[in-house]
Formats: sequence, structure tokens, C-alpha cells
Amino acid sequence: MESLQWLQQNLPFLNTEWFGFVYGLVVFANPVALIPQLVGAVRSEPKELKGVSVFMFFVFFAIQTMVSLGGIKAHDMALFLSMAISVLETMAIIVIVLVRRRGV
Repeated sequence: MESLQWLQQNLPFLNTEWFGFVYGLVVFANPVALIPQLVGAVRSEPKELKGVSVFMFFVFFAIQTMVSLGGIKAHDMALFLSMAISVLETMAIIVIVLVRRRGV
């Protein structure tokens, strides 16, 4: 933790208003980046979904869940919300891909 404190002291821009604004925007890049994957899972033919790595999305799901919980612990609402939205999108992608691959 001391190294993080040292970094925070030596990177003064971290405490500026503009950094907080940019951080608030960038943190939502993850859920926005998942939208094309979600749309693609819905619109693709079931045979086209064979190339989608469900394992990778399970890994994303685990990471997003833990980072979302980290957002709660750090009292960071933007981080929590962005990862919670990402978790929901990732769950939807997993379910859609698995269901559509089975032809249901």
C-alpha cells in the first residue's frame, strides 16, 4: 500500500477535477464496448456463434463481478455501476450464445 500512496503523492493530477471527470467517463467504456458483442449474439445465426468463446465470457464475468465488489469496497459508485452493467451484459451474452447454439 505504501507504493500506492507514493504514486498518489507523485502524480498530483490524480486529485484534479478533470481527472475525476475523465475517469467517470472512461470507466463506462467496458459496458459500452460489450454492446456490439451482445447485439452480435442476438443477430447472428446459431452456427456463427460456434466461434464465440463462452469460457472467455465466464472469465470476464468473474473479473467484472470482483471489480464491481471492489467498487463497493472502495466506495466508488462509477466503478460499481459500470461493472454491474458489464456483469449483466456478459451474463446475457453467455445465456444467448448457449441457448442459440442448442437451437432453442
